[in-house]
Amino acid sequence: MKEILFIDEADEAEHLEYCKFMDNFVGPRLSIFKMTEEERARIRDLNPPIVTCLHSTRLYFDWGWKACGYGQLSFDLENGKITCANEAMSKEAVRTLMRAYVDYLVDNSEFDS
Repeated sequence: MKEILFIDEADEAEHLEYCKFMDNFVGPRLSIFKMTEEERARIRDLNPPIVTCLHSTRLYFDWGWKACGYGQLSFDLENGKITCANEAMSKEAVRTLMRAYVDYLVDNSEFDS
């Protein structure tokens, strides 16, 4: 495991606070290097990922959905509040569009490695 280098003590303190915060959500950090792939897969299956913080956003994209229509969907983060211009769609419809958006991003991205 790589050692994390900090610029100053304030960065290190912030990182340690973040780790404590994350432990409340995902539990104590386990050494995944000592587990088999099957053990890691079982833990992932029992504990789906969660998003814990949104750092910045200006998400705006066009969508089309057969038998539903087409339009735009946008999210903004301002003063710690997330807003969604959902064009009167339900949360489930927005979730479905976001899954399509994630598929679009992953399928059309160039990955670092």
